[in-house]
Amino acid sequence: MSASETESANAWCKSEEQFEALIANIPGAVYRCLWNVDWTILYISHGVTEICGYLPEAFLNGTLRWPDIIHPEDVKRVLGQTRRALASGSLYSTDYRIIHINGSICWVRSTGRGHFDSNGKLQWLDGYLSDISEEKRDEVVRKQAQEKLQQSEAKLQESEAKFSSAFYRSPLAMAIISLETGQYLDANDIFLETTKLSRKDVIGYTSLEIGFSDPTEREKFYCELKKNGWVREFESSYRTGSGEIRFNLLSGEIVQVNGSPHLLLVGKDITEQKQIELVLRQSEAKYRDLVQTANCIILRWDIQGIISFINQYGLEFFGFTELELLGKSVNGTIVPEHESSGRDLECLIEEICQKPDQFYLNENENICQDGTRAWISWINKPVLDDNGRFAEILSVGTNITDRKKAEEELAQRNADLETAKQNAELANQAKSIFLANMSHELRTPLNAILGFAQVMQRDLKHDPVSFQQTACANLQIIQNSGEHLLALINDILDMDKIEAGRMEINRQPLDLHYLIQSLEGMFQAKAYQKDLILNCNYTVDVPQYIETDEAKLRQILINLLGNSIKFTDSGRITLHVSTTDQVLTFEVEDTGVGMSAPEIAQLFSPFYQAMGGRESQTGTGLGLTISKKYVELLGGNLSVASTVGQGTIFKFEIPIKLAASADKKETQNYRSVIKLAPEQQTYRILVVEDKWESRTLLVKLLQPLGFEVREAQNGQEAVEIWEDWQPHLIWMDMRMPVMDGYEAVLRIRAHIKGQATAIIALTASALEQEKALVLSVGCNDFVRKPFRDGLIFDKIREHLGVHYIYAEADPAQSSDEQAEDNCHQQILTRLPLMPREWTQQLYESATLADKEWVSQLVNEITDAEPMLAANLLTLVKTFQCDMVASLAELVMSQQ
Repeated sequence: MSASETESANAWCKSEEQFEALIANIPGAVYRCLWNVDWTILYISHGVTEICGYLPEAFLNGTLRWPDIIHPEDVKRVLGQTRRALASGSLYSTDYRIIHINGSICWVRSTGRGHFDSNGKLQWLDGYLSDISEEKRDEVVRKQAQEKLQQSEAKLQESEAKFSSAFYRSPLAMAIISLETGQYLDANDIFLETTKLSRKDVIGYTSLEIGFSDPTEREKFYCELKKNGWVREFESSYRTGSGEIRFNLLSGEIVQVNGSPHLLLVGKDITEQKQIELVLRQSEAKYRDLVQTANCIILRWDIQGIISFINQYGLEFFGFTELELLGKSVNGTIVPEHESSGRDLECLIEEICQKPDQFYLNENENICQDGTRAWISWINKPVLDDNGRFAEILSVGTNITDRKKAEEELAQRNADLETAKQNAELANQAKSIFLANMSHELRTPLNAILGFAQVMQRDLKHDPVSFQQTACANLQIIQNSGEHLLALINDILDMDKIEAGRMEINRQPLDLHYLIQSLEGMFQAKAYQKDLILNCNYTVDVPQYIETDEAKLRQILINLLGNSIKFTDSGRITLHVSTTDQVLTFEVEDTGVGMSAPEIAQLFSPFYQAMGGRESQTGTGLGLTISKKYVELLGGNLSVASTVGQGTIFKFEIPIKLAASADKKETQNYRSVIKLAPEQQTYRILVVEDKWESRTLLVKLLQPLGFEVREAQNGQEAVEIWEDWQPHLIWMDMRMPVMDGYEAVLRIRAHIKGQATAIIALTASALEQEKALVLSVGCNDFVRKPFRDGLIFDKIREHLGVHYIYAEADPAQSSDEQAEDNCHQQILTRLPLMPREWTQQLYESATLADKEWVSQLVNEITDAEPMLAANLLTLVKTFQCDMVASLAELVMSQQ
């Protein structure tokens, strides 16, 4: 844009601004409208709001038509007068009534001229609208007065008596003054009474001498009278005959009497009213003092948000001076402009003004000059001007910051309580599931233990030959079930120790390569049963010997590999170990059922089981929780990535420290002890245990070998027997009635001869602190229940130096597991050849553990499939119906 164009544009904008300013300062309203049925408004200035109460936008956007607000009785007349003026091409001017927005009637004068095109066609009307309501009212009064005067002149003689009566008996002060001479011609008694003058002091005197105490007021009164021909409610002061200054409200009108102009003057004494106003002003001053000293924020601001008043308390509270606040917007000063409270200010003003007769309450966050925030509770009330229009808003504010903080803290506490409640409910739900699973897990091995014990009792009583043939196998099943039961209990105790922070790390040299190989051998059979490929491998740079807690690392990998095999029906499971910068990385990957994101989020929570675990109804829901805690104790972190239907990868890294070597631990059974070796002394052993079963177990283990054994039911009996019998070794239970093991040990160790007795504590506690405690009171060693018989024999050998004679190892015993695997494999080979309906019945009967139904089904195939029938009956007789169901389910899934 060129400089001249820019200058022209600026000039145009300036002229536009000047035009708008000019229009805004013109009283009344300027308009432009089309000459049609609706008088469509093209432009109308804001002065229309002062005249009729409606905003210009109401006419401009078509919401309201101008004929809608014209008094119905005047519409036809206005149209006719305007049409005639337009037809003659002259200026039109017409007076008519309109209906104000508040329902009142106003008089307006519309003056304007039509705009025609070159063809003489009317385009629009330009005009000016003014409020003449007051003029009309005065005109009515004036006309009424003139009519009365004219009537008085016409009937002066007839109505003189009546006029005199009305004039003299009027409750207002009245007087008649000649405008030609300025003299008082007459005055009524009220006039004389209020002025405290006699008639002779008034009649013949001029208004310069009486009536006005201030010549300036008299000049203004007569000037207005000369201009309008009348005066209404003119306030003035006058001096009474006694010299007292009083106040009057004068009205006057020029009337003709006998062809001469006279002033009919009517006065009302307002001295008492003025005194009341003075009292009110004094009261207002007191009110202002009260406002300034009030212990709350008092604020006045207009509907544009501009502050017009704030009391001293408010200034001190916000930290501003009057100069910094008065005339400024609340936005950007005491209200944060760019926050919700600032953005909502316009809506707040609108809501306050919608209910002018009510107090509007709101709370918002305000800001002080130093940037600090404060919550204020505001009580708002709109203030109206004399015309009933909204002028300002009065707001009274109270600081509620402390209350808000308390509410927020309470809300946070409630939220925390709700979260805790939800967590507790989830925990209770998880524990309920855990208890249901634990019931199943615990009852399964207990069922085998109790069941085979009953079988052995029955065979021993009724079929000794069968007892001798099956006793070893049955006892092996009982022992395996007992060890499984012990493992479940240990899981629960480990979880308790982890949560209590009592779990310790026992770092020792470990052959890592051997550990990986042994795990592969441990799970290979289970993988083979499910037709899965299991690979356990490590990179060439993985060290063979490291220092770590072997038991915990082994347990982590057993849990992860066991889960992968459990939840994988086809494909492979891979354990891969690698190393980088003295950090070992373990990854267990499977192609199993996978997990969803919500399941992964809860996976490591105690007692939680994913969908696969819940459907299988196995496990305690503690394995992964314990594994994660173990990994963290070893200095790493366990993570998981999974896709539903595709598989899962568990990964963890732990720092390592290299070791020179490690003892390779081979899995082997204790050698069976037959008896004590000959040519040894007789060893006396005291068994102290309050439970008969536990005492009897130890006695039956020790007496057949050649030990001399006595029993005690509590610590007090133990001390008495020790004093008389002097045993070489005491097996001491630590928790007993009457006197516990701790007190008994202390009493024995209190004697010199008590130092020669070996005391080994027996306890069912799984806590490491328990071991330290029993050793501190004087016990030589510590054995937890349940225990292996070989451990008992080894402890006696260690503390007394005894020698045993051992039985040769039974080669058949080591092949039991292989025989079981062969049985399962033979079933998986032949069972797919059977009809699916028969296999389905086998699965259902085995699931219900209905041995009679299973046996009936097996008998049906004995002739056709003797090997399959024999293997199935073996499982049924050994209480392994669950294995029969699993094998049948596997076969059906592959058919």
